[in-house]
Amino acid sequence: CGISFAATLGDAGSGILYKEREKIPARPEVADARAMLIGNILSHLASVPTPAQDFACGAELYHQGETCDYSFVVMEGWVALTVILDDGSCQILDFALPGAFLALPLAFAPMYHTARCLTDTRVCVYSHATLDRFMESTPRLALDLCRLAASDEARAHDHIVNLSLRGARERVAHLLLELYVRLRGHLPERPGEITFLPLTQADIGQATGLTNVHVSRMLHGLREDGILHFATHALEVLDPEALITAAGLDHEGTAAWDSHASGDGENESIPVGWRGIPPPRDFY
Repeated sequence: CGISFAATLGDAGSGILYKEREKIPARPEVADARAMLIGNILSHLASVPTPAQDFACGAELYHQGETCDYSFVVMEGWVALTVILDDGSCQILDFALPGAFLALPLAFAPMYHTARCLTDTRVCVYSHATLDRFMESTPRLALDLCRLAASDEARAHDHIVNLSLRGARERVAHLLLELYVRLRGHLPERPGEITFLPLTQADIGQATGLTNVHVSRMLHGLREDGILHFATHALEVLDPEALITAAGLDHEGTAAWDSHASGDGENESIPVGWRGIPPPRDFY
């Protein structure tokens, strides 16, 4: 395992994992509700000088079993949240995309998972002491963090259903559709849409509880059926409706899941835990 940021903060050697960047503006100009929620949180913390910090691919923000005294806002890049058992087997619990808020204070409990960068990643770091102080004086900050945690909880529940009740083909299709929606902010609409996903077959297997060989077979079958093509980190949706069906979703079912639609009608069929468009580049 790598050296986590939380374990090396303040140590002279930690500079090899990140470098300070320019300060982050208080509020991003974005339309997406989740990204705006992150913007609200950052605006509450705007008085705290916090430079963006870069982490190399493979670096750890914090490690399973560690006590982490910092929270992280992902500004750019992908982070895998993983649990590793004593026998070395690994389960990816979730993929943190830009706008994710990681390692909320847990009453000084050790972290139950590791946050590992899948790509070069830029984050904003806040100490738990700072968050505690601001939540005491700014109830709206605490409310926004609760709303963010509720969205993440909804997605975690969806992952449990995907792992426990769906077959291998549905699991793979469901995961890829989820990531597409979280990046694009809508269900696929037109054949040929391509989205960058910095994942390997091993990553997909660890997120769906399948072996690499099984994942390869499922991807091959989905491609042969003209539903999607995933290769070299590019997901191409060949048949949007067929992908939604293969993922075990239907428009009526997903509409019932999301009771917090934005009001414009565009996201009514998207599960609440999936919504969230990455911040634009001027977010940081």
